[in-house]
Amino acid sequence: MIKPSPAELQIAQQFLSEFRDARNIDSDMSMTCIYRSADFSDERLVYRVTTSHDTEYALKIDVAPAPNPRLSDEFKVLTRLVPHFEHRAEVDVVKPLYLSPSARFLVTEFVDHKTATHHIFNSKKDAQAGQMYRRAGHWLHELHDIDPPSKTRFWFDWMFEAIEEKLSAGLPMMPASDYRPMIEQMKRDVECIKQFKAFKRYCHGDFHGENLIMGRGTAFGLDFTEHRVKLGEYDIVDFLKGDVYRSGDPLDVDRSGILRSNKEMFFKRYKHRINMAILDYCIRARMLIDCLHITQNMYKADEFQRTKYRNLHNRLTLAFRTPIEG
Repeated sequence: MIKPSPAELQIAQQFLSEFRDARNIDSDMSMTCIYRSADFSDERLVYRVTTSHDTEYALKIDVAPAPNPRLSDEFKVLTRLVPHFEHRAEVDVVKPLYLSPSARFLVTEFVDHKTATHHIFNSKKDAQAGQMYRRAGHWLHELHDIDPPSKTRFWFDWMFEAIEEKLSAGLPMMPASDYRPMIEQMKRDVECIKQFKAFKRYCHGDFHGENLIMGRGTAFGLDFTEHRVKLGEYDIVDFLKGDVYRSGDPLDVDRSGILRSNKEMFFKRYKHRINMAILDYCIRARMLIDCLHITQNMYKADEFQRTKYRNLHNRLTLAFRTPIEG
């Protein structure tokens, strides 16, 4: 349960009144805070708004000091994506309804269904979870189809920079005897793949399972504040790395650290050209960075971090059995 402060509620009420007046909505409205940013907790919140006529909206707030084009940029993205997805079956985006002239809040439709993350974490049957990967792959294929791709080189330096940053930030839970051989393997592997060409695409930028709502027959994308043109593989990495929360046969874990069966389901509907060696390398690197982010203090203080660490460590151990040679 997220409990906004009285000052935050007052701001949200003011924004809601502006939206109601702008759209001439003759209805009482109630709201519940459903999201607070972990990194920008005083600035970014999302409310679920319900009218007395049972219409629902999402009120997204960002009160960071001006100038702040974050929400206005997202509104433009959604406005562009609506016609792109309009005639594509089984995939969609949340509809943008209102952007405040202040650009401090926007309103979209509210889609009242569970996220892909919820289904992947909680599905008892592997086949049900697999369908989430298939649908996610379909949705991302359609997004990546909006603009023609452009060839680029595979730039990997940022991964080693991120690893060193995590190591210098605190004592990682992962022992050096485990992570040092993995880093050395990454350095050897990259020599085999650094010459490969990759493709830049119009990307979501934060395509994890919480940003994909699984409606009945239709998957809805949301939260495009991190959209940009970059390697299409990075969007795929963001989604697939959530697979560490699914249990499975260790023999089904491939060189990326992902369950082979779920990865195959994703690529049943994602058909754009990618370099699988680059993808697998990036997934391993991202999981190692995430694992090194968990310090000994974080591990001791929080059960979720303990579960996350154990899952990541297990998958990394399995993944690094096999080198990536192209």
